[in-house]
Amino acid sequence: MTVCALSVCSCINVYFCFPFREGFPEERIKAVLHQIERGIKHQSSHFGLSLIASVMPTWNHDGDPLLCLMVNDTVNQFKECLNSPTFLQEKVQQYFLDNKHHMTLVMTPDSEYETKQAAIESDTLSKAIDSLSSSEKEDVYNNGLKLLDDQNGPSGVDCLPTLHVSDIDPKVKHVLLDHVHIDAVPVQLAEQPTNGMTYFRAIASITSLPDDLKIYVPLFCSILTQMGAGDLNHRQFAQQVDLYTGGLGVSPHICPHHSNRHGYEQGIIFSSHCLDRHISYMFSLWQDVFINPDLQDLERLQVLVNMAANNMALSVADNGHKYAISASSSPLTPVNMLAEMFDGMQQVKFLKELCEKGDWNDVCAKMSSIAAHVLVDTQFRCVLNATATGLQTASVAMDGFLSSVTGGIDGLPSCVEDENFISSSHKCHYQLPFPVNYCSSSVKSVHYSHPDSARLNILATLMTNKFLIKEIREKGGAYGAGARNSAGVFSFYSYRDPNTTETLKSFENCVKWAASGSFSDHDVDEAKLGVFSQVDSPVSPSDKGLTLFVRGIPDMLRQQQRDRLFAVTKESVVEVAKKYLEDENMMSSAVIGPENGSLTAENGWTIHSSNLQ
Repeated sequence: MTVCALSVCSCINVYFCFPFREGFPEERIKAVLHQIERGIKHQSSHFGLSLIASVMPTWNHDGDPLLCLMVNDTVNQFKECLNSPTFLQEKVQQYFLDNKHHMTLVMTPDSEYETKQAAIESDTLSKAIDSLSSSEKEDVYNNGLKLLDDQNGPSGVDCLPTLHVSDIDPKVKHVLLDHVHIDAVPVQLAEQPTNGMTYFRAIASITSLPDDLKIYVPLFCSILTQMGAGDLNHRQFAQQVDLYTGGLGVSPHICPHHSNRHGYEQGIIFSSHCLDRHISYMFSLWQDVFINPDLQDLERLQVLVNMAANNMALSVADNGHKYAISASSSPLTPVNMLAEMFDGMQQVKFLKELCEKGDWNDVCAKMSSIAAHVLVDTQFRCVLNATATGLQTASVAMDGFLSSVTGGIDGLPSCVEDENFISSSHKCHYQLPFPVNYCSSSVKSVHYSHPDSARLNILATLMTNKFLIKEIREKGGAYGAGARNSAGVFSFYSYRDPNTTETLKSFENCVKWAASGSFSDHDVDEAKLGVFSQVDSPVSPSDKGLTLFVRGIPDMLRQQQRDRLFAVTKESVVEVAKKYLEDENMMSSAVIGPENGSLTAENGWTIHSSNLQ
């Protein structure tokens, strides 16, 4: 083993020796048990799948899956074991310190890995070809032609069971909501069967925030609850959060206006949930965050900024298609330009440069300035989802919280409209050391309440299932491909794609395919089912009413959109394809991937060369 690997192993051994000697803090044990109880009570839309996944390891190894579901019995048994003051230390000694059955795996990077892999693949392919006779090569070629014919032919899905559009409920499911004011702050109350949990969310406006600080907003969100607050340092504060809540979430909020293509809301959304008996503790923690956040610890700030930059850089490889969509959409509308600044390649590049510069005093000053604009005296609104008893308790606790942090909430427009924004298109290539590409092309479309919005949503699903998957994934070899209509922009994308120019050409061919009406009424009905599967996806009690709170879309508009989805026809789909997508000059494109000789400045591409690390 290398010296570095030995050092890591030594640190791990020291780590286990410390709790063996000192024991585990009682508060940490309580926090872990609290998280288990909270996890049992917390309801999510994917609860069933998560439950099945949790029992699979035991079941696959001939264990009793029912025992995995008896969490309360296991917790009670554990609590009884804790009556022995050395119980945990004994387990540390048994399974870690005295356990000789372990393996150390050291992974060392190879700077020539990609070159070696390419050489191995080329050599393997050459040997495979050389081993074939002339007749075998002809068979391979003919089989390829047969595969191509099958891919170009209709899919034999008629024998499969299916829903019909007539099976879908034509009416929107309404959620009973109350709207009140607490300390002059608008609050939405949703009484729901939340299983003894209370869910809190709030949105603070950043409309008054100076433009030069806005690119720092995602960083501010990521560090705010990890720096410590009140009289607690970051470790103590994190322990209190684990002990009394399911976490304190802070994230940027950008939402296009449902009826104004150039309008949008910008802010920061705060979210948390807790057991009903811990409501007062949860709001007390939020009060410390808002009134007295610790943003002066430069050493901690440096660690968090580097973590944020590293995590975002690593996310590009797994979510490159999302970054490509963001980059291609950014010059089309103001809301997408802000989204690119907050969560696109622009933010990735910004965080990298921030770490390289290392001016932590300046970063600290920027964080304090944002806190002064956002945490106090800003436009603010809240929502609570809980049982009737939980709402009563939470309303009282929220009253104390809001009276101490809000003020000056009048005079700020909830919807910002950038009248000076001029839509444009560009072609940009972010050269990164990936073996595959992520491609996207986007064009400006319409807002949510526009009559063509429903037709474009159906068109996007139709294109994905009937053209893009077949051309880009099945024939082109990409992992995935699709189209979507969102935030006033219609986008095409590919995921982990070995091609670039061929894929961009497929996007253009897809538009021609749709504009020519080369699909059936049955295909349109299938697309409707796909759209309704998303519109009617299960909503947990904790999230009921959030469409109105977050996006400002009332039930009346939701019903209007639903009616329009039902009314979409093949002719209307062809009409919107021609109306919005046929002008190639308005198409904006982005590619994330390795250097490519076809994407050059001479061909109109802007090249961004960067190493994310």
